[in-house]
Amino acid sequence: MRSVLFATRGLVTLAIILITGSTAFGQGFDWCQTDGLDTSTCLGAGLEGCADFRCDTSAVRDSFIPQVSDSLCYFRILFHVFREDDGSNPATTPERIGRQVDELNKDFLPSRMQFVYDWMYHDSTYWRYVWPYLLGEYIKDGYARDPDKLLNVYVSEFTLVEPGVGHVARAITPWASDTIDPLGYKGGIIISDSLFYPTFTSQLTHEIGHVFGLLHTFDRTPQYASLCDSCSARSGDTANCDYRGDNCCD
Repeated sequence: MRSVLFATRGLVTLAIILITGSTAFGQGFDWCQTDGLDTSTCLGAGLEGCADFRCDTSAVRDSFIPQVSDSLCYFRILFHVFREDDGSNPATTPERIGRQVDELNKDFLPSRMQFVYDWMYHDSTYWRYVWPYLLGEYIKDGYARDPDKLLNVYVSEFTLVEPGVGHVARAITPWASDTIDPLGYKGGIIISDSLFYPTFTSQLTHEIGHVFGLLHTFDRTPQYASLCDSCSARSGDTANCDYRGDNCCD
């Protein structure tokens, strides 16, 4: 059943969600393209060294880790599914969306977070195959709905290398840039159909983690390591994990 609800609590329950990095299909590139936007934003601001990246206080953050007795916090998602001009070849189906949300809810339940959703089709062969994937950001101008009330997720074919090769997903983080309002029409997630259920069940969980402000666990992103090698170790590889890597113990 499709439904819509407003979130009832803040996003501080995120500290225990694990966001991992991967390489897509053995093709040698990161399928999660969120890092590039964050990197350009921080470098453009002239940030250098570990202190500049320590954006939170772990003791305060960790005090908000939810307990099993806490009430559930609900968030709304609107899935935009692209098809050919004639309505054929949808990027996904209502059944698969439902199964994908089931996976999301299973992943986020320990954090007392759950998702409700709606979906709509858009018939546009032009937007059914998007290369290079960054052109997908322009989808949002025409199709975003109520971004201050829900998370818009755009499902199509977004590729990095060439048409049909190098499928990617990209999320807008809370600190994306001075020119992108994460709660505005440029916020949300683009995700390639091949990274969606059933081929991949956790990629959307990964991207939503970025929307909620989480970095990759393996480091602050590879680009940051050149600025501060000492704070780029995977947080789980050191006893001082609240101050290494993503500043969040895995």
